[in-house]
Amino acid sequence: MSTTVVERERVEEVVAPKKVTESDVLERAADLLEEFGWCQGKAGSKEEGEFCMFGALITAQDDVKGPHRGVYKATRCLDDLGGGNFIDWNDAPGRTKAEVVAALRAAAQKARGQ
Repeated sequence: MSTTVVERERVEEVVAPKKVTESDVLERAADLLEEFGWCQGKAGSKEEGEFCMFGALITAQDDVKGPHRGVYKATRCLDDLGGGNFIDWNDAPGRTKAEVVAALRAAAQKARGQ
């Protein structure tokens, strides 16, 4: 009597990577402001411990591995801020971190079509 050994081929499920959307970039930008802090008049960075809205969007795109034009597409969801100039809106006297985070979260919802 002989024994036959059959090797089983290892099969791994291939899962397609999640498509990064504008809402992902916007949500991550809001998260960055909450995690690191908010500033006006400069982009900021993780190293500095604060971001303006634009700096947060640029960093968010990198963090979520967004498409090359991810920030541009995300900013289209911010068109109703300051006549479309969200940088001036961020830097306006009296603006608060809470307003900026809320605007990013609202824009993320808008981007998702909600």
